[in-house]
Amino acid sequence: MAPNGKRVTHARELFYICFLLMLLLIGLLSIFGPWGYVEMRKAKAELAAQTARVDALRKFTEQQMKEVDALRNDKQALEAYLRKKGYAKKGDIIQEVEQDAPVTPPKPESHPAAPGSRPNTDGK
Repeated sequence: MAPNGKRVTHARELFYICFLLMLLLIGLLSIFGPWGYVEMRKAKAELAAQTARVDALRKFTEQQMKEVDALRNDKQALEAYLRKKGYAKKGDIIQEVEQDAPVTPPKPESHPAAPGSRPNTDGK
């Protein structure tokens, strides 16, 4: 019996238990569920990464557009670009220099014992 004289029925207790379980379930789903807090944090991190990538691509595109504009309007820039790509003016002499393979120092060899000598076996 309750202190104020009213009886709490089993149905009411079951209702309270179910209500608390539903609140717990809703809370867990709002944190760990498909559209919960954890997923929102992941989505924000992904959005930040994509935004940074878009900004980097935008800067690269602007730089490329400046280079294209310079190539269209500046003959010296065009000539420098073409020479860098291997083109030459009419009448230029082109010399090709082969690069040798990189020189690698020889590996140090262990010195074999002199003929007729015995290896040191006394541990000193």
